[in-house]
Amino acid sequence: MNILMPLEKTSAEQLINNNMALNGGHYIFGANRHWHGGMHFTSTKKVQAIADGTLIAYRTTEDYLSYSYDKNGSTVDSPYSNNFALIKHQFKSPKGAELTYYSLYMHLLPANYLEADKNKAIPSFLQAGTGSEAEAIVNSNEDPQGGLNLRSTETGGIRAFAPFNSSLQIVQPPADYKTNESYSSFFQNNNSDSNWQLVQNGSNDIFQAYMSSEQVAVEGNSATVTTNEDYGPAGYGLRIRECGPGGKVLQVAKKGDTVKVVLDESATWLQVTEINGEPAPENSYICSSRERLKINPHEVDHSKATGSVICPNLAIEAGACLGYPGHHLDQKNCLHFEIFSDDSLINFMNNPYNEGEGSLLKIPAGTLIYKRESIPVETSGENINELTGINVTNSSESGNFVEVTTTIQAGLLKHADLAWHKATNSYTITSNLESYRKYWGSSLTAETHLTFISRCDQQLSLTANNPEYRLASTDLAEQKTFWINKEDLNLLEISGKGSFLKTACNNVYCECPEQYSYQGSSDITSDDVVLSVTDCVIACDANDTGWVNAQLPKQTARSTPLLSFAGGASWPKQNSGWVKEEDCQKLSPYDWPGFKVMSETGSGGKDAYIDISNLNSFFREILDTIDENGNGIISYHELNNAYKNPTINKRLAYTIAKHPTEWDVDESVSKWSHLETWFESSESFENTKEQIRNLSFIQDVDSLNDPDTFHIHPLSFILQLKEILKIYLPIQKIKNSQDDSLKDLPESKLIWFNSEKMSENINFKSKSTEFKKHLTIDFKRKVIQISNDLNINPNYLMAAMALETGYTFSPSITNSIGATGLIQFTKTTAKKVLKTTTGDLSQLTAVEQLDYVKKYLVKNKVDKVRNVGDLYLCIFSPAYVGKSEDFILYSSPDNAYLNNRGLDSNSDSKISKEEITKKINLIMKIGKEYAA
Repeated sequence: MNILMPLEKTSAEQLINNNMALNGGHYIFGANRHWHGGMHFTSTKKVQAIADGTLIAYRTTEDYLSYSYDKNGSTVDSPYSNNFALIKHQFKSPKGAELTYYSLYMHLLPANYLEADKNKAIPSFLQAGTGSEAEAIVNSNEDPQGGLNLRSTETGGIRAFAPFNSSLQIVQPPADYKTNESYSSFFQNNNSDSNWQLVQNGSNDIFQAYMSSEQVAVEGNSATVTTNEDYGPAGYGLRIRECGPGGKVLQVAKKGDTVKVVLDESATWLQVTEINGEPAPENSYICSSRERLKINPHEVDHSKATGSVICPNLAIEAGACLGYPGHHLDQKNCLHFEIFSDDSLINFMNNPYNEGEGSLLKIPAGTLIYKRESIPVETSGENINELTGINVTNSSESGNFVEVTTTIQAGLLKHADLAWHKATNSYTITSNLESYRKYWGSSLTAETHLTFISRCDQQLSLTANNPEYRLASTDLAEQKTFWINKEDLNLLEISGKGSFLKTACNNVYCECPEQYSYQGSSDITSDDVVLSVTDCVIACDANDTGWVNAQLPKQTARSTPLLSFAGGASWPKQNSGWVKEEDCQKLSPYDWPGFKVMSETGSGGKDAYIDISNLNSFFREILDTIDENGNGIISYHELNNAYKNPTINKRLAYTIAKHPTEWDVDESVSKWSHLETWFESSESFENTKEQIRNLSFIQDVDSLNDPDTFHIHPLSFILQLKEILKIYLPIQKIKNSQDDSLKDLPESKLIWFNSEKMSENINFKSKSTEFKKHLTIDFKRKVIQISNDLNINPNYLMAAMALETGYTFSPSITNSIGATGLIQFTKTTAKKVLKTTTGDLSQLTAVEQLDYVKKYLVKNKVDKVRNVGDLYLCIFSPAYVGKSEDFILYSSPDNAYLNNRGLDSNSDSKISKEEITKKINLIMKIGKEYAA
């Protein structure tokens, strides 16, 4: 699903500026105190469907209509278009909340003008010739070229690509293939499948390829590629599929190719009969929507251009061409764009299933703004000796300081000063003992046993054949955690051994040196502010009070509150300040924060003219502000001034009002009877009524049975739905593309839950006491519950916890740096994010600790999870969630790489996201054997 702007290749900000420059055509008030439920834009760009839906009504005329009126004593004839398209859209949230809304596109270009301009696309529902064949040019390169992957004979990795219909030469194996290093791996791996063969593609290189009859057509030693299953270069063309969407890819037509198609106004997939003059494969279909094809001839079906309302109920896709803006009196190339909804909107806005929990942070109007000041932090008085082994466990907010945990104490020793003890595989010092106490202090004695780390020279250059110096270590009596300046982090990295400080560090802190106090000011926020949680800067003070930093609209004694407007305009008066996290409210885009619904009562009566006496205080206050001279008449000049006022814009942009539509009339046009007193002649009044009748259509659309609907600022609506889709689309992707390893697993089963079967496996038997204690039915229910709340697959979470706890599912299991529990919470995470300690977490049951797992995931990009790899990255390294599979997270000799080098499956000194994904996918695959 997608949602777009109504004009092709435009942004909300561009459309707002366009609308603001017009005389009239603003939401929600028209000139002379009339309701106006949409917005006008002037443009020559294509009008497009904003979302998938059903075209329930449209109207097309051959030419413009004319409206005659008196102006300065003479009659003026002004052209206008009453052509429109009306689309019904239906949206269903992942948990089942339903919304029906309609998008209206009024004043579209008449048929004659559309047909005369060959550069303008004709909407599919107006095209001539349904059932007949027409030539079309492929106008898209969105799909990659199809063909067959050619792989390395040694590693099996993809090395080249053979396009569809290209030729390959089959290569006979050399006589020494069993011992030949280049081929032995290929034959060992593929000797049971004769479809794997050696091939060349015109170069001297030899590859392996899967050459079954479904992939190639073989004739002698030559083969022609007949498959499109593998993807070659991107930006090639458009896929042709068997029988339509989801079908087998038969071919990829290159952009610019000519195809012959069977026209069908009710379908977006058209049958293909020829490709570049050659017969197409049987049952070939190509997608024609969004101008993927340029179809000739360029003709309108004029039997549909009669000016009557047609109700086709045709499926239509987001981005489908609906026409182009036409003229509306003095506004040339004008589109009236409108969004309205029925009563389903109210229930949907109430977020009945509490979806998207906690993804937004609301700072209410009137919140006190604080200033942050640094607090000096004294050094601890301790120091970290030269060649102390450390793990870097955290970084300060600015990145200038790092938290380190000491692991072992090493020293640089002359080989001649050491004695080797074979029984204990260790050294003792036989001479110059005092000179080595700079590493170990007075605890070092002649009886102290030291563990060998590496050979090296005096400059700590690791040289395996230099016998003069040795690096050796002892365990520390106590592993300590300190904060040091990042500039002091001068490390010696030793593969398999860890990281060591090359120089002693004397400026050592027991707590992060970046400590702050927060002082209240006289400023308060002048309006509600809504931020994405993932975009917030959140800090904790020494008392573990949470603080949120944001750009805030400021209200002081010297400034008036100037507010933001949908589309991205910023507050003219703002302040970068801090507010207490406890003063903020967790919300979701499904809560529609900031939007205000005005129901029928007090919203101005049932006529097109706004009845001030039946207007609530909210609207009355706005109208009084717009009516600058207080004469009860709102002029175009007053409207334009008002809509440039950010305060009014903000209020109207988030106002949803139930008011009479301007597109519904009875025969006598009674809703507009008040206009009679506005004209000097009855003829002008009758002309106006005729124009109103011509523009109306709702009375001709049976499926619209309530003409008084909820009108919404159309751009605010689109922007809000875009925010909802940020949550909706990843969830749908998970639901629609279950991992292959789980496809046949019933939804009621969890992997890694059959503790009895796990106990029978020798690899897990020693841990059975632990996992049997924690894998309870309450644990299963809780995993499913929080996974549903977070819109993730519960088996993703089970796989991650299995890996993190070594298959014990223990809430108290602790690793070498003190990380604890189901997803190995670090001390810093426990304190800063969860407002607790690892000690307290370890005392919880597994069921109780799941609440903290949920809290952690909410704060660490769980809304961006697409697969189990992303979920594990939320735990392992949240910054890399959503990155491509080939993205390199860590590389040698970085400390992070050394701490996780077990994940480097191909030993290339790099850890990619793909390697992490493979690891967690394997855990999930194995776990399926123990599903229950």
